[in-house]
Amino acid sequence: MTGHLTAAWRAGSTDGRAGWRFQFAFDQDVIDELKGSIPAHWREWNEEGKWWWIDTIAEGALLALLLADEFHDRVT
Repeated sequence: MTGHLTAAWRAGSTDGRAGWRFQFAFDQDVIDELKGSIPAHWREWNEEGKWWWIDTIAEGALLALLLADEFHDRVT
């Protein structure tokens, strides 16, 4: 299953830290790449809302990941 980015918006984590939330269709390769690129303390999965949160501290890493050719082809 290919991951397709379905939403992205600026929003806080469940404990109020600033950052980004985004959603994409399930793709284990995309999830593994995300987890390998963004340290656990700068990301959060929200099971209820089905979105990922990334801390503003990790914006550079998130941008690099989203612009990487292989990742980009899977989420867009």
